[in-house]
Amino acid sequence: MKKTYIFIILIAMVILVLAIYIGSGSIPLFLSAPSIMLTLILSLLLTLSTFSPSEIVDFFMIAFRKNTTNIPKIRNGIHFFKTFQSYLILSALFSFIMGIILILANLDDPEKIGPGIAVALLTIFYSLVLMLLITTPFKAGLRRMLNEISE
Repeated sequence: MKKTYIFIILIAMVILVLAIYIGSGSIPLFLSAPSIMLTLILSLLLTLSTFSPSEIVDFFMIAFRKNTTNIPKIRNGIHFFKTFQSYLILSALFSFIMGIILILANLDDPEKIGPGIAVALLTIFYSLVLMLLITTPFKAGLRRMLNEISE
């Protein structure tokens, strides 16, 4: 993983926020406490049930080190990012279904349909952003590191 990764992530976040602002004129439209709880917190809790906090920190640190030759740790790091990505996908799907249930339960009240749709879509949005900015690049960096060691 390149040292410039954090800088690139910051630029990507700025572009994302600008695109949201230009497209909708309102950043708060994309902030939803229920969606954050259902996607981010659920994924993190599930991940913590599988990996210890110290292991998680180690996997992030390994991705930034160039001189790591510990193949089992690199493989475990790849496994961690795959697992976290799976939890993100599953929590987004679970949350999307909950949002659809909220919509269907409130078809007679049009004011409650919008928040249900927002929960359903924002959970997927949050999962995709995390996969795009965190799990996929870190997993790819660790795989590249593993390939370089294997050669």
